[in-house]
Amino acid sequence: MDRATKGTKIETRKQIAFDMLVKELRKEFGFLGYTQGYSKIRIFLENRDYEHTQGSVYTSKKTESFARTLKNLLDLRSEYKWIKNCSRKIHISEVPEIYEVTEFIVR
Repeated sequence: MDRATKGTKIETRKQIAFDMLVKELRKEFGFLGYTQGYSKIRIFLENRDYEHTQGSVYTSKKTESFARTLKNLLDLRSEYKWIKNCSRKIHISEVPEIYEVTEFIVR
């Protein structure tokens, strides 16, 4: 959280990774409905110009400041109160470039 306290103004693409507590999601959404939590996060972030990269990882489509990314997460928490009890860890990373290499690996 060091960067949040420094208030950096560097704008890069950001990546947000969630490590969710399935047990807590099941308490919130039901045993079989726990994936609704993941869907709500996905829709929320896609509406804010993030793309679903894989699993519980989202990448901003445009560059943004750390403060903007953190604000998006605070808005997410305001919208979905359950997220604070259902999250084990949430990471923000700076992403200078992403290379799609799937075709080289799976062919």
